[in-house]
Amino acid sequence: MKNIKEPFVMMLIGPTLSGKSTYIRNNYPNVQVISRDEIVMEVFGSRDYNLAFKEVDQKEVDRVLATRLKDANDLKTSVIIDMTNITVKRRMATLRNFDKDFSRIAVVFPILSEEEYSKRNIDRNAKENKWIPPFVIKSMIDSYQEPTLEEGYNRIIIL
Repeated sequence: MKNIKEPFVMMLIGPTLSGKSTYIRNNYPNVQVISRDEIVMEVFGSRDYNLAFKEVDQKEVDRVLATRLKDANDLKTSVIIDMTNITVKRRMATLRNFDKDFSRIAVVFPILSEEEYSKRNIDRNAKENKWIPPFVIKSMIDSYQEPTLEEGYNRIIIL
């Protein structure tokens, strides 16, 4: 994506398994990424996401996440927020961490078929030991709120 004024905060929006992390790897390999899932594994001390998510101190994960957001703002570092960001409330809570001199971009991922989520879930579990129960995916889809410019974005990109 060209012509993004720096610093920027790019918020990826879509259910788990919608391709957000792949999008980053393919398009922004050199931009700092803030991912709660990565913080979960980092704080727990293991790449086993399924175990880490069950056992980690979630309050510590939230503290690390808040620190990373604050540091990105303080250092005026462009970042990509790699979380589901499904609801207006969640997105607004994240955007509040960034001063007005940040360009704010939302990148919205499409809702996929149930079959595609199932295929991706099986594949990712085999490769990364990261399984998301289907009811959680459905809950995310059911909770989805479309982003609007009124939330404070300079640009919304629908993929």
